Amino acid sequence: MEQMIKSPEIRGFGIKGTPPAMSIYFSVLEHTGLHYERGSSFGFGFPSHDNAHMKSLWEGMDGFLSLTEQGRRSITDLFEILKKPPYGVRMGILPIVLLARILQDLSEIAIYEDGLFVPEPNAAVLERIIKAPQRFEIQRYRISGARKDIFERLAAILSRSNDNKKVSFLDAVRPLFQFIAKLPSYCHTTQSVSESARNVRYVLLNAREPHKVLFEELPKALSLKPFDLSSSNQQTDEFLKKLKEALINLQKSYDKLLSDIEQRLKKAFLLPKNLNDARRIIKQRGYEIVQMIADVKLKAFVLRLSDDSLDERKWLESVAMVVVSKPPAKWDDHDIMRFEIQLNDLSGQFKRIEEIAAERKIKGIGEDIRSVLLGLTDDLGGEYRQLVHINKKDENRINTLAVELINHLKSATNDYNDQSAIVTELTKYIMLNSTKRGDD
Repeated sequence: MEQMIKSPEIRGFGIKGTPPAMSIYFSVLEHTGLHYERGSSFGFGFPSHDNAHMKSLWEGMDGFLSLTEQGRRSITDLFEILKKPPYGVRMGILPIVLLARILQDLSEIAIYEDGLFVPEPNAAVLERIIKAPQRFEIQRYRISGARKDIFERLAAILSRSNDNKKVSFLDAVRPLFQFIAKLPSYCHTTQSVSESARNVRYVLLNAREPHKVLFEELPKALSLKPFDLSSSNQQTDEFLKKLKEALINLQKSYDKLLSDIEQRLKKAFLLPKNLNDARRIIKQRGYEIVQMIADVKLKAFVLRLSDDSLDERKWLESVAMVVVSKPPAKWDDHDIMRFEIQLNDLSGQFKRIEEIAAERKIKGIGEDIRSVLLGLTDDLGGEYRQLVHINKKDENRINTLAVELINHLKSATNDYNDQSAIVTELTKYIMLNSTKRGDD
């Protein structure tokens, strides 16, 4: 069934070899004339005249679909009808026959799941229909009467059809639902778009009646009157203009997010405006420190920053993914704040390691010496920083002295805050005196 959707124009739907699916294809679809050659390709159509049983089945389905023009009906109801005489279709074959009928007139037949319009059938939807047909309804749309003229004007613009064939109602509205469904989920939740865009998004994501969506709900979402007999060409033009603006606003919200990510990265690392130059510089900076980094997340961050194999868009997405542990396409507005906080932490770590690496390089410090950057900041804005270099051969002696000092500290006070304050004052004293002496 998945192949029926993917490759309806190919005989056998492109299935290779002779799996059981091919036997079903020949007996149920090709032999009955439901899938036949027309011109240079294959397509779905009415069963051949010499297959009386399938012809009767098709007429039964058409009768059911005619009833749905007055209101949607449960797919379970259709299955129950087709399982009984005079049709007697086996349950295993029913979904295949139904899909063939839907694909024959996809532009007129709509499917609903749990009351919501399904923009287009796909493998996942079909699997759910087979497992729980009671959750699905079906309806055929044929617009007539007062709204036909309005629809035809709208359809001429909304439909993707480039030929001169008559455009159906679903041909016109389905692209709107497909458009919103294919946007990144960030575009489905962000509040950074206009009020009209938010209203249009809500209507399309929660659509229950496509004809109401087009004639009533979308105009209302755009602060316009519903379409009726008195609707003018000017109202149609204004509707289409506002709808286009809202859809573009939604579409561009993800691009705006990536642009925001780019600007925050440049600001965090003091990089130039040109992104190519910024990437070249940050790659070199990352190369200088990456071997020193033990922290897993920071190392992954530096490696992503240094990756020049990706295009600009994928690079921004890749870096942002590491920072928040979530693809930006799936972010919500709260994740933007999380990104800023995490980026501040990671860029701070990056720059502190850069500082250590720079001094080690200048002073020619070898691998037998490890370096530690100490930093204190008080509430008056005073900042004290000191790089300490520890020779590995001195570590045992230093550790012994440190244990003695810790024991003295514990004997002096058991209060954690007091202990922290003493260590702070001691560290500040050593830093200030080290600076006066010009020592490391």
